[in-house]
Amino acid sequence: MITLRMARCCLLWCLVSQLVPPPAFADAGLPTIIAIWPMSWLLLFMVIPLEAKIAQKIMKVHFGKALEISGRANFVSTLAGVPITWLILAAVELFIGGGS
Repeated sequence: MITLRMARCCLLWCLVSQLVPPPAFADAGLPTIIAIWPMSWLLLFMVIPLEAKIAQKIMKVHFGKALEISGRANFVSTLAGVPITWLILAAVELFIGGGS
């Protein structure tokens, strides 16, 4: 059981830990897309068949047609969506002064 003293110590630790900043790196934005984009492509092999199976049941189409639709949609969204999202987030971070 968590006592009041334990809760206070935990809260104090959380507050004090915020006073110690982590090390900052100038190239921190670039590795995020390098790490995320290849993993996005690997995840497509699991997402596309799963979406196709769900679409087959909802849309009452053959699995092959659902697989084609899901594959095209996910391919385009991964090809364009990940870099565009990364650019938007990098711009927002620069605008609000993140990392400085």
